[in-house]
Amino acid sequence: MLGKILCCTLVVPRFVDTLDAWQRWLDYRLIAKGYVSAAQARVWGAEAMAGRAMAVLVATSGEPPYLRLIEGAPPTGYAPMRTFGWNAVEILVRDPYVLADELAGSPFRVVVAPRPLPFDPRLHAMQVVGPGDELLYLTQLPENNPPLGLRAARERVDRPFIAILGGPELDPMLEFYRRSFGNATVPGVPTVIRIVNETFALPAESLTPLGIVRLAPGFLLELDGCPPAAAPRPRLPGELPPGLALVSFEVASRDWPKLAWRGEPPTALFELPYDGGRVGVLEGAAGEWLELVERD
Repeated sequence: MLGKILCCTLVVPRFVDTLDAWQRWLDYRLIAKGYVSAAQARVWGAEAMAGRAMAVLVATSGEPPYLRLIEGAPPTGYAPMRTFGWNAVEILVRDPYVLADELAGSPFRVVVAPRPLPFDPRLHAMQVVGPGDELLYLTQLPENNPPLGLRAARERVDRPFIAILGGPELDPMLEFYRRSFGNATVPGVPTVIRIVNETFALPAESLTPLGIVRLAPGFLLELDGCPPAAAPRPRLPGELPPGLALVSFEVASRDWPKLAWRGEPPTALFELPYDGGRVGVLEGAAGEWLELVERD
C-alpha cells in the first residue's frame, strides 16, 4: 500500500537560517512558502502548528520527494538520534568525499566522515547535522547495479530516498508495516551503524539490528532497533514531534477505511505536496507519524 516517499517534514528551531542553508549549500530550490493552515494542523492532530512558518523545497532535478521545513522549538532535552521515531533523512549524493570538503565552514556539520559502508563497500556515506539540528545521511550508490531497486544520484545533491526509523524493538516495527500496509520487509540483520555507536558512546563494533521496508521502486525505509538508552520522543502539547516529524507517502485510497487516524479523517488539501488529494495521519509502532496522501 505505501508507495513512493512524497515528502519529509522537518520541524526546525532556526527556520530562516535552515531555509537559506539548504538553498545555498545543498542546491535545493524553494517552490512554496507560507504558513501551516488550520485545516492542515487539524488533519495532523497538531492544532498548535497552525500559523507556523512553512517552506517546501525540492532537489535541483525537481523530482520529489519534497523537503518541508516548519518552524518550531524542540522540547527540552531533545537531541537527534536519541529517541524513537523518524530519526534521519537519507539523500542521494554524487560524491560524499567532495561534498564533505565543500561543506567545510558551512552550517552543515559533518559528524561521521565519508567512508565505505561495512555491509556493502560499493556504498559510501557520511552523516551531517544541519542548522535546524536535522540529521542527514548523504549517500553515494554505484551507477551500475545499485542494490534493492535503488538508483544512483544524478545531481551533486539529489532527492531523499530513504527515511530512517528507530524504535525499541525491530520485529514489531517490521510487523506494523507488513500488517497495516502489506509492504514487503527484509528481516533484521545485526549491523555496525557508526552514528548509533557514537551517539550512545558504544564500542565501535557494537551491532544494531537493521531491517528494511520496501516501498515503490527507488525508495525504502530503514528500521533500526535502538540501544536501551534511547527513549520515547518528547513532544510539546498540540505540536508535531521535533526533528523529522512526518514522512509522507503516496497511497491508494481504497485501503484507507481500516486505518486509525490521529487527527481528522482523510481530508482533501490543496497546498503542496497534496494537490487536492485526501490526507490522513497515523502513528506507527515506534511512535512515528506517517502522512498518507491519496494518489489513485
